[in-house]
Amino acid sequence: MLALFASAPCPAVVVIPIEQEKGNVFAAARINGVDVRLGLDSGGGVVALKPATAEGRRLPLDGVYYDSRQFTLGGRDFGPLQLAAVDFHAPTSVDGFIGFNFFSNHVVCIDPFERIVRVR
Repeated sequence: MLALFASAPCPAVVVIPIEQEKGNVFAAARINGVDVRLGLDSGGGVVALKPATAEGRRLPLDGVYYDSRQFTLGGRDFGPLQLAAVDFHAPTSVDGFIGFNFFSNHVVCIDPFERIVRVR
């Protein structure tokens, strides 16, 4: 199970507050201590950042990739994790998206009613 929209209980290691905008779900994250706002996209291939975000926040790219030592959600470190710098259309308030390389290793339950994500 990659992602589940749930109103039923879902065991979690960490509970992450989310924001919802126009049917999209966003969460605050930290990449090597740098704050970012990421959308949840279980259909996306990797955790992706806008190139301008990576450059502006001084996250050094190796080509289009960045190997983070830390990837923190809800105060828990899920790193290391490889990210990609990808140009995509998104509001300026969005720095990137959490993709399949994260979801494939965790059970993720999205509860839109309580506005939280549970990750195990």
